[in-house]
Amino acid sequence: MAQYLTKEGRDKLLAELDHLKNTARKAVIARVFTAKEHGDLSENAEYSQAKEDQATIESRILEIEHLLKNAEIVVESTVPHTQVGVGTKFNARFGDKHMEFMIVGPEEVDPGANKISYESPLGKAFMNRKVGEKVIIKAPAGEFEYEIVEIK
Repeated sequence: MAQYLTKEGRDKLLAELDHLKNTARKAVIARVFTAKEHGDLSENAEYSQAKEDQATIESRILEIEHLLKNAEIVVESTVPHTQVGVGTKFNARFGDKHMEFMIVGPEEVDPGANKISYESPLGKAFMNRKVGEKVIIKAPAGEFEYEIVEIK
């Protein structure tokens, strides 16, 4: 399956990439250089930590660059409002509650904002569904039924 990102998600990743390349990378290189000056590198915890942090930053830079190069960008205004898909905002009823969700790529998940991945069990259950359809989610705590009431 292709990797999808909303335009907002792409913009956040671009901002993170810029920060990693132009701020975090320079700061960690300075830390490595300073730690090197303290002598014996085999017993230098500050140097080891700085090198570990550098590897983490470089790994994340490569991960973001790969994702941006290969992801398909979904622009919300071009997403059809006839069924749930990536980039879709929709309302669903769960018991007495109405909840708004948005289907996003895995890099954009934000449970607090009800942004759910199309790869998650809940996201998969909602994909390609239409208004009025009921979705049953099976979880360890039991089955939960949602009804799609509006696609925005």
